Amino acid sequence: MSNTLCKSIRSGARLAALLVGTAILATGCATVANITIPATKGAIEGSPEAATVVVVQPTTRYAAVSVLDGDGKLLGQLHNRSHTVVRVPPGPVSLYVLSERQVSWGDRIKGEVLAGRVYYATISVRYGGLRFNSLNPSSPDGRWEQRENYLARTPRVEMDPAMIATAVEQLGNTGEILRVIDDKYADRYQEHQIEAHTIRPEDGL
Repeated sequence: MSNTLCKSIRSGARLAALLVGTAILATGCATVANITIPATKGAIEGSPEAATVVVVQPTTRYAAVSVLDGDGKLLGQLHNRSHTVVRVPPGPVSLYVLSERQVSWGDRIKGEVLAGRVYYATISVRYGGLRFNSLNPSSPDGRWEQRENYLARTPRVEMDPAMIATAVEQLGNTGEILRVIDDKYADRYQEHQIEAHTIRPEDGL
């Protein structure tokens, strides 16, 4: 194979990779509908077959925040200041959030959870996007003690079952979204950032 042909092949491969990356980031501007509806407030009970994760946006007002599992499945959505309750299988867990389809704003927590326990996580602001942190007794600034206030001050929401398919379609290729969040942000955290993004079995109540 000639050097000229090899160079052409390499250039074409680099261009293809660039176009794929550009496409996924460009679609970050796309809109995802707010499909939240009010949910009944009350005591949050654990499930004997699953871990319960309460995701709360107590102060920021990000719109149509999707909560995805490590397979890209849509588990829940928040809109504005609110909180929602999602269930995940016990064991290793990864949860992602992004507002509408702003891929560059996404964030992730990961770790391990136990069936029957209730875990907490918060959405706030970071430079250039959302901050998704585990909420536990080790959280700084007295955040753990504020969890009941967070829930009391925000409405509980859930997804409208009739609209879930619409949101899933608008999200598109969630596997690629998660890959971008991992590669560009979550897998590059420093040690102190990893701590804040880790959910541990003993964190659950």
